[in-house]
Amino acid sequence: MVFPIYLAMTVAELSAVSDNPYGCGIMAQCFSSQGSGPGYLPEAVPEDFVLLLNDHVPFDGHDIFRIGSHLAQYCRQKKPRAVILDFQRPFTPSLQELTVHLSACLSVPVIPPPAYCNDGPVFLPPVPTNKSPQKVLAPWKGREIWLEIAFLGQEFSVTEKGCSITSLSYPLRDTPLYDGQAFCHYRIEETDDAVLFRLHRTRDDHTLFLQEAAKMGVCGAIGLFQEYSLCRAHTFK
Repeated sequence: MVFPIYLAMTVAELSAVSDNPYGCGIMAQCFSSQGSGPGYLPEAVPEDFVLLLNDHVPFDGHDIFRIGSHLAQYCRQKKPRAVILDFQRPFTPSLQELTVHLSACLSVPVIPPPAYCNDGPVFLPPVPTNKSPQKVLAPWKGREIWLEIAFLGQEFSVTEKGCSITSLSYPLRDTPLYDGQAFCHYRIEETDDAVLFRLHRTRDDHTLFLQEAAKMGVCGAIGLFQEYSLCRAHTFK
């Protein structure tokens, strides 16, 4: 593998997983709904893991210094490879302040999303199946990039009113057409009122995609364990 891949899972999934060919990405909450520190930090962890902190619980006057102290102690004890800030809510100055504080006080790299990134490492969303990784990642080339990857594909529905995009909830099997710039296979279907483009990346497509991503500065990737579990019998076996 050109760089390590970590599969993101909950604490409950971590305790039940017996077949994971990649590293582990443990999903936890940056802000606990029941206290002032982060939530769902497991005590039992594998050797090679990254910690993903989400903002599922929104910031509501939480003490960022207490959060930093709690995480600093956890990182010293458990030694994750990195702390990924998987913030999905709109930008806020409070989260910017927290990002700066965590970058200064933790003993491991802190990888924020683009909205909170200055000149350091960055955590980027998946490159869509219809996009070239070279083009999407070009603005960040030369930086330390951590990339979210999606194992499932997308469906583009084109009608007279425009184009809508949805994520597929199942793996594709019959995709005879190939795009060498986006490293994806696809098929085209026509209905009475739309043209459907269904795209995904096979195992070989993913290999080529990851090789290109490494050239652009990607040094680690995060995927969803649930997606991998769904796809492995079809694409990743």
